[in-house]
Amino acid sequence: MSKNLVYSILEDYNGYIWLCTEKGGVNRYDGNLVNDCHSGKCGHNTQNLEDLKKHNNTLSKCITHFSQKEGLGSDVIMTIFEDRNKNIWFGTEGSGVIMYNGRTFTHLTKNEGLSDNNVWSIIEDRTGNIWFASQSGLSLLKVEDSGIYSKKKDKSVKIIRFKENDGLKGMDFYHNSVCIDNENHIWWGSGKSLTMLDMNKFNTAQSSPVVSLHQLEINQQFIDYRNISDSLGNEIVYSGVQAFENYPLNLLLPYDQNHLTFYFSAIDWSAPHKIQYSYIMEGLNTNWSAPTTEAKAEYRNLPYGTFIFKIRAIGISGEWSEYFEYEFTITPPWWHTWWARVGYVITTLLLIFGFIRWRTTKLKERQKELETEIEIATEVIKSEK
Repeated sequence: MSKNLVYSILEDYNGYIWLCTEKGGVNRYDGNLVNDCHSGKCGHNTQNLEDLKKHNNTLSKCITHFSQKEGLGSDVIMTIFEDRNKNIWFGTEGSGVIMYNGRTFTHLTKNEGLSDNNVWSIIEDRTGNIWFASQSGLSLLKVEDSGIYSKKKDKSVKIIRFKENDGLKGMDFYHNSVCIDNENHIWWGSGKSLTMLDMNKFNTAQSSPVVSLHQLEINQQFIDYRNISDSLGNEIVYSGVQAFENYPLNLLLPYDQNHLTFYFSAIDWSAPHKIQYSYIMEGLNTNWSAPTTEAKAEYRNLPYGTFIFKIRAIGISGEWSEYFEYEFTITPPWWHTWWARVGYVITTLLLIFGFIRWRTTKLKERQKELETEIEIATEVIKSEK
């Protein structure tokens, strides 16, 4: 045994006994191997010194130790569970969840969507999904929609979190305090209450949310595009206004009206508080923004050009919605217009031509001066002779 303090015990499908310890990882005990040795089936003659060494060596192999060196990821294992596919799941203190398929370890943490990295209990429902209880709520791993059992390296994982706004009264669940009864109810014990979930009625959303744009502010000012002021109307050009919303169509902005704020929303009736947004400004960014619950996007000092603002949403279903896109154009200042650039080219050519003419004239004048000096010098020489 790696440590004497054991938190959880499991007998798996193959008859192995798994012992989860504090700061000692996991120990797997092979009782069949021990029985064979004690009954003499191992074929070792304990009266023979050489066979006795082999016998003791075989006994030493009855316990296999898994720790961080073997890829376990944590040495503090709080709970253990075997799913219907014979995978072993470990709930750790501080390192999330670890799945062992008999060959490799797969790690799930808050980065993959867990509610907390301290996992106290694990259970599988009748549909094959895995539930994790932690000190900060529940997490549901949608096995069918995830690549957790896939052999591919790029495994996608879909985890749904449940907290107080989902109806939980107690968030601090207790160690190994979970069961599922014969009526398909899952029970969890927490520090504040006994939580029960009727799996006969439970269902997560199957479709992604619907996202839309509602309003567009320019230079941090609210604008009613159906009743725009004359001062702005002379600067902002657009073909119409979206029905039931407050943003213009085919927008054309001057270069100094380049501080834009987009307000949007999405509909997911099953869990509106779980909606998150991600957006990108094509023509300016190359990557989508990190998911956020804030339903607005602000861009300051946009350069001139044509842009496409795209927004998408994700809800409890774990599927991203179809993105909504909005195209607009910011015109360049006069000194960046095509006719200004043509003027720059013409002016440059005229300056070059003028310089060449001036230089040529100076060279001709100098040549005449030299010719005159030569004539004078020649006359002086002739007079001296």
